[in-house]
Amino acid sequence: MKKADIEKEQKFVELFAVTGNATASAKKSGYDNNHSQMGYYLKGKLRKEIEEYRADVLFDYSGNAITKLKQLMESESDSVKLNACKLILDITGYSADQNINLKTSKSEYDDMSDEQLAEKIVALSLQNSFLKKKLLDS
Repeated sequence: MKKADIEKEQKFVELFAVTGNATASAKKSGYDNNHSQMGYYLKGKLRKEIEEYRADVLFDYSGNAITKLKQLMESESDSVKLNACKLILDITGYSADQNINLKTSKSEYDDMSDEQLAEKIVALSLQNSFLKKKLLDS
């Protein structure tokens, strides 16, 4: 690959990671034709590099963000302090409001009455005892 292409791709990664606009990023990176198609192509081709660049940028900003949150916690305004504290607790997993999504599937036992369930338990228990005895006798 030519050096110019590597430089263009790097510029595209940096622009797209920040703007999210593939067409404009391709155009500003120096690609002359079919900006939309080239942007779409580069977005797929350079996905890993884009993700890594974004992670690096966020990592660089995280120190400043932590410092700012600390300053907000020391603010004069009680509501600012409270919101900063809530944000920190949410981020670290100490939030009181947590949504838990569970996926369940319908079981054959869901529609059984208590008596039917009790009968099923007895039947399974007897079956289990029978199998154990049969294995021990073998």
